Amino acid sequence: MTQSPVPPPAIQQIIRVALVSSPLLFALLAFFVKPEAESDVPTGALTYAFLGLFLAVTGVLLLVIKPRRDTSENAQQRWVMNLVAWAAGEGLALFGVLIFFLGGPAYPAIIGIVAMAILAFGFFTITLD
Repeated sequence: MTQSPVPPPAIQQIIRVALVSSPLLFALLAFFVKPEAESDVPTGALTYAFLGLFLAVTGVLLLVIKPRRDTSENAQQRWVMNLVAWAAGEGLALFGVLIFFLGGPAYPAIIGIVAMAILAFGFFTITLD
């Protein structure tokens, strides 16, 4: 089985920025069209679920995926691990924005977006080889 080539750094940058910008755009949308009325959605429970998920995802990414990515000799494997980390961070950020959109507090959205940006631009950076 042949491996597909690693995309050039410019394409990787476009993918990374797209994954970071989608929660930002959803948060902007949620800020302007957020329903004013109290909803029946238990946002308190969702907030606690978000915090637990945040700890689990960042722990796995930083303690398991990042060391494997850093020691990998295979550029394709590093690219896939970057993509997995970026997608996990985006999912976490979107969950935080969803809580905000459903009438919950804004801090899960802010934490998710900031964590996604730190993961994508600080820990799981684009490799040039």
